[in-house]
Amino acid sequence: MTMHLAYTWLPVASASIHELDQVVVRTNVKGDKAETIREGSCGTVLSILGDGAAYLVESENQRFSENGHPIPVLATVELAKLELIPGATRADLAPSATH
Repeated sequence: MTMHLAYTWLPVASASIHELDQVVVRTNVKGDKAETIREGSCGTVLSILGDGAAYLVESENQRFSENGHPIPVLATVELAKLELIPGATRADLAPSATH
């Protein structure tokens, strides 16, 4: 009997990106509801997944309900597609105009 082992490489958790950090997306990505989040969009890290292999990000892009309430756009984004915005706070990402 022959046994083959499969290895999966996952990057070590990024020491520079933590929950609630502000990040920018380096390339277009699909949101969890298939929305497109464009390259250069900013967001907030809500959760670290797979020891830092990916992050759940709430994008600055928003959808609006029929009543006009903002609905956040969430995306699971690989580490390689994110860049930390050093020193940024969530308030820095707030849109200047309201819907």
